[in-house]
Amino acid sequence: MPMGSPAVEQFLMPGQGRTDVSTVAAAHEIIAQLPRIATRILAFGSGLANMRSPRWVGRACAFDYLGTTPQGRVTFMARPLIDVEPRIGQRDLFADVDTTLTAFSIFGLSAADIVNDNGDSDRIDELFLQRFERLTKRVVRRVKVVTLGGLQGDGPTLTLGAAASRQAAHMLRKIPAAQRVRLVGSVTALRLQGNAFELTAENGEVRCTLMNQSVSGLRERFATEIAVAGTAYFRPSGRIQRIEVDAIDALRAGDSRFARLPVPPHTAIEQARAYGRHGQDKTWLSSIRGRWPGDETESELIAALRRN
Repeated sequence: MPMGSPAVEQFLMPGQGRTDVSTVAAAHEIIAQLPRIATRILAFGSGLANMRSPRWVGRACAFDYLGTTPQGRVTFMARPLIDVEPRIGQRDLFADVDTTLTAFSIFGLSAADIVNDNGDSDRIDELFLQRFERLTKRVVRRVKVVTLGGLQGDGPTLTLGAAASRQAAHMLRKIPAAQRVRLVGSVTALRLQGNAFELTAENGEVRCTLMNQSVSGLRERFATEIAVAGTAYFRPSGRIQRIEVDAIDALRAGDSRFARLPVPPHTAIEQARAYGRHGQDKTWLSSIRGRWPGDETESELIAALRRN
């Protein structure tokens, strides 16, 4: 590590139980995997992006290990993102983050979102929850708790126990299935980091990752309205997190139906039911769909058949 680098001493400490070689190995696996996934989420909106990580992600997670005590405390030095990549800016990142944080501190914030059941977090996704649940379970079943130390941000330490592992599994079950979508909106930001762009629809904006071409080709469409097709991914809260876009189309007739951010099917049904219960107009569904088949009288049905 370069002399004068504003590095931060941090640690992971298994505790309250038997610490053996397997426990220490699992602790090292947490350090090796979860900060990297959490940092990728910042850059791509996904821990598992379908493209090569920028080099600064690897550098940010290249911790300088100081040693492991007989009690299993793993201590290391970590560098803040801004020190690893001085040119990085907030517009390069998916989530709002302080770039003076280290990758390990970012992991700590992501872990805190799990502990606090923050299902609307920008810092977690399905992959992070899966790995967090599996790796923390492996440690805490031996030593009851594991402590993250030297953290920047919300607090200097965070203690994770079996409840945190169970909470991650609970949040995983709440994530709606990914679904194919079409969305119409204006291109309001281009981010070469992660080959991404921001699409602003009628009711909000969403980060889109362009899967099969360079985002630089969208410069000429900046601030213009386009239609995208792809796969939408959701948070545990049910709110959309990102869209992996595989096609960009010109607008066509009927696209006004796709001007609002996608919601999971069960959310759409719940919204419809709530509107039906509380809306002033109790015939709201008929106004959208028209008359239901079977509502016609026999004479109306015969007349319709004759016309056709």
